[in-house]
Amino acid sequence: MQRTWNMAMPRLFFALWPDENTRQALTTLSELLVKKGVKPVTPENLHVTLAFLGQVNAEQAQFLLEHANGVHCKPVQLCFDQLSYWKKPRVLCLSARETPVALAGLARDLSGLGLACGLEMDGRPYVPHVTLAKKVSKALVLEFEPIDWLANAFVLAESVSQPGGVRYEPVNRWSFTCARTQVQTE
Repeated sequence: MQRTWNMAMPRLFFALWPDENTRQALTTLSELLVKKGVKPVTPENLHVTLAFLGQVNAEQAQFLLEHANGVHCKPVQLCFDQLSYWKKPRVLCLSARETPVALAGLARDLSGLGLACGLEMDGRPYVPHVTLAKKVSKALVLEFEPIDWLANAFVLAESVSQPGGVRYEPVNRWSFTCARTQVQTE
């Protein structure tokens, strides 16, 4: 079945999408940023990018949907335990000191799908992180409890531009047993 996209050339990425408990923990941390005068990413957009694909055509999107079924991974336990400031993109991120081998492999495999359908992929080493705020002018010091995240699925998400910003919309979900399920959107 062909998927209908919000745009002719959708901007897509593979990601870990938080469950409600993880999203709540991330939101609580984001609320601390507000007290420091920083505007956080909206809670609905919090995620861990596995592979940014960029704009894709219909054939590439279909290829990605079909071939993601063949990507396998075991559930992965992540511990986001440090706040990182990336000066060039001016973002504040929650990051993990350690990258689980299985997660690095998953990111590599999903990037490989992008390469296989003709996309240019970022060749830098994979660093799992959650972008908490953008357009940040300096690093912040913030005390917080580490956030544990048990990842047992990944999604293909679309970046949808709208007035006031962007919305990230999961369009398909694969459990780490590779059972594909269509995400219901309203």
